[in-house]
Amino acid sequence: MLNVYLTDLQKTATLDLGQGAKDIAQVMALKKIFLSTADLLEPVLPENVSGKINIAQIGWRSTQSELATFKQLADDWQKLELRLRAYAVFAGREAMDIIVQVAQQQRQARLNEAGTFDANLLEMDVFMLYTVHRQLDQLLAKDKPYATSFLQEWPQFKDTFTQM
Repeated sequence: MLNVYLTDLQKTATLDLGQGAKDIAQVMALKKIFLSTADLLEPVLPENVSGKINIAQIGWRSTQSELATFKQLADDWQKLELRLRAYAVFAGREAMDIIVQVAQQQRQARLNEAGTFDANLLEMDVFMLYTVHRQLDQLLAKDKPYATSFLQEWPQFKDTFTQM
């Protein structure tokens, strides 16, 4: 659970990313994936005289709208991650990595086209998510359906299931 101070409502809200104690690690991972994370969720370091920062004590600051947008990005990434992992089982981890890298390169090209200072970072992040989904759809449409491949491993049942 993350404690987030909502600057527009002057109150604290909690954000559960489904990772439990690892929510902070999840936010840090999402900062590497999404360019807009820094604009949506700002870390607030605890005051500490010793100079050491306890990661568990990091707070967060956002507006209600920005927090909802961050939560939606995080949820969409979790759904996409499930799809990517399923594809990796079928095609291999390297294929999954290539799909994400291509989407990141396309996002970077679009960012360069728009100009770094003029670009809408959230739009760029949504574009990357869309690009990964689109690539998966295209790749899965080209491959044989999984059920057909599965039945090739069980030839004795092929006629039983194809009649259904």
